[in-house]
Amino acid sequence: MNDKIENAELLRFLKLLGYKDNKIDEMTLETRIMHDLGCDGDSFDEVMEVLLDEFEVSFSGMTWEKWEEYRPSEGKLLSLIEDMRRLFNWLKGEPKKEYIPVTLAMIADAIRLKKWPYG
Repeated sequence: MNDKIENAELLRFLKLLGYKDNKIDEMTLETRIMHDLGCDGDSFDEVMEVLLDEFEVSFSGMTWEKWEEYRPSEGKLLSLIEDMRRLFNWLKGEPKKEYIPVTLAMIADAIRLKKWPYG
């Protein structure tokens, strides 16, 4: 099975984010933006901005609360509040929050549809 990414628009997207060919060759459609590539917080926002600005993907209908399902919040105050909430939950013995993975297949769908269909 050939897992190499061949979608021209997805390849352009990855190059706009600064990924080199050798790194792109290691990726598949199942590669996760946050979990595998480490794009969370502001980096995650930059990924979404590329979709918006370069590929005219619409994010209408997405709310702050919905985005929190995909990635942790960032910003000094928000990060502090999030850290305190995580610590409190950890002290209570609650499991770590799991975020919905955003895969390159989802990115390819959004580029093709010109909208974020996962919200």
